[in-house]
Amino acid sequence: MLNTTKSILSKVSRQISESSTLEQLKNEIFLILSDERNIPKSRISSYVAYVLFSFEDNKIVCKSQEDIYNKSYFFFDGSRKKDNFIHLATFDLNQLSCRDNKKIEKILDNWFKETFIVTSTEKLMELQDLILSAGNSISDSQKFIFVSDVTPPISLLEDCQLAKVFEDTITNNVFQLKSKDGQDLFSLKSMNRLFKIKDTLIKDTLDKFKEKQDYYSFESFLTSILRLRTLNYLTAGEFYSLMKTGFEINKNIWRDIDYFFKSNSLDFSRFKNESTLLINFEVNSKEDAKAIIELFNLAVKLFFSKNNEVYFSSDNYLSKMVKSIGETKWIPDDYDLGIGIPKSRLSMFVLRQRFAN
Repeated sequence: MLNTTKSILSKVSRQISESSTLEQLKNEIFLILSDERNIPKSRISSYVAYVLFSFEDNKIVCKSQEDIYNKSYFFFDGSRKKDNFIHLATFDLNQLSCRDNKKIEKILDNWFKETFIVTSTEKLMELQDLILSAGNSISDSQKFIFVSDVTPPISLLEDCQLAKVFEDTITNNVFQLKSKDGQDLFSLKSMNRLFKIKDTLIKDTLDKFKEKQDYYSFESFLTSILRLRTLNYLTAGEFYSLMKTGFEINKNIWRDIDYFFKSNSLDFSRFKNESTLLINFEVNSKEDAKAIIELFNLAVKLFFSKNNEVYFSSDNYLSKMVKSIGETKWIPDDYDLGIGIPKSRLSMFVLRQRFAN
């Protein structure tokens, strides 16, 4: 893989200085300038073009800011994905405003020879160094992730490197699988690699949780699956099934959940968003419904067990789940939830009556 990476970067380096690359970039920049979509909406709006190496096209290409960030184009068009590019340079198009074509060509010639070749070559050398060190430490992983103004070329990483970088940067949204509209952001090949990493991460944190059964191993397991759910690696149903496993393992589950909520109650808390997601009980399919019912049955059993201490957060957790089950269309009103109560009668009041003794 390392030799392949060096070969790819050498190929890009050669293309950087070729005259055909200059002519191609000129043509693409002229197209960007002529497209009204790319004209800034105000004077303070940025007006730039991104120069990238495309693995799919096997050449250096130039794309407008509109192309890159508009969900209808480029990364979001269903075929070209985020992991298909190496970012080489950003060109300020404002310096071409109100210029004739000859002047624009002269400016581009000078930029290409005096700036682009040098800075892009330096960027490739930096990228090669970062690839060699990626995954060695959290800071090295973050450097690799944030070296690109667009997206990191993860296809150049070994599997073990990618796994370490993924774990080190899981609190960021770099590896978000889908856009808000549900479109895939990575190629199928990369998604398969990332899903294998996801499976390994869950197994490792779950095994450590089973072994140690303390708050810190619980928090590691919980925050991992919450982040994976946020990044679209887990469906709601898969998340509920993993939470059920957590309830089965942890004898102090209500205490640890309470501590998790309290330690992340402030807006600037590290896992504030995750603590909110923990009680967001979505049900979007039959699979989600089946999983939440199984989690509900175990949570109810532990909540009303005389051997378990419960907290205000425990009541809130169960109440949110009861509300979601009561409102979902995926569970029929006459469905027996396994505790002698149909969905149509489910409430915290009814549960307390049912388990009063």
